[in-house]
Amino acid sequence: MARDATRRAGRQSSSAGPRRAVAEPGRRAGAGRAAAPSAAATAAVRAALSEHLAPALADAGLDLEDLVISRAGSRSVLRVVVDQDDGVDLDTVAEVSRMVSDLLDRVGDEAGLTGAYTLEVTSPGVGRPLTLPRHWRRAQGRLVEARRTDGTVLVGRVLGADEEGVDLAVPTGPARRGRPPRSRIERLLFRDVSRAVVQVEFGRPEPGDGDDEAVGAPGGQAGSAGRARPGAPPPPPPGGGRARPAP
Repeated sequence: MARDATRRAGRQSSSAGPRRAVAEPGRRAGAGRAAAPSAAATAAVRAALSEHLAPALADAGLDLEDLVISRAGSRSVLRVVVDQDDGVDLDTVAEVSRMVSDLLDRVGDEAGLTGAYTLEVTSPGVGRPLTLPRHWRRAQGRLVEARRTDGTVLVGRVLGADEEGVDLAVPTGPARRGRPPRSRIERLLFRDVSRAVVQVEFGRPEPGDGDDEAVGAPGGQAGSAGRARPGAPPPPPPGGGRARPAP
């Protein structure tokens, strides 16, 4: 079913924030002001839409991470969360938004999506829980906090993950200036995890930088200047020489 839609790309925020695109479709033909559906009806629509969206997104190399249906006044808001191993940028989100919008035109009525709605396609934010092995794999190099089923909390950096668990570098002492903190490698099985999230870090050194520090700037860009190494000559002053006194 054709509909008049206007799409706009959301402003890109920091690297920790999601990439988002919003489609604002017009009201479906013949649709009046519908009453808010029950929780059971919404769950049924969500399940039916997921059956159509998940394989279509998989064909495009993306995973359907979440599908949320809510109400905003007289219309529904359909929020589709997607991700992939290389991350999702704004161009990908815009392409997925068009693809999902076209698919909903074909299967929306069959799945029970009636009346006016707003489609929002977005990538996961940094605060989303790590619930699947692929979430841990995509968090490699990040600091995570995991709460075990026995109530204990483990904080460590993700070294690698497979289908059964993850290897974490767990600090064993305070960080020392110019050197990485001492750590031990601990194996954490997914079956022992009740909840885990990525920790937001500011000024996190990038892997492979050694003693140099790449400080994250707003928007996720790293600073290009690091610390001078011990024994290295100091850089020349601006202008290439000693400043002359003003006459």
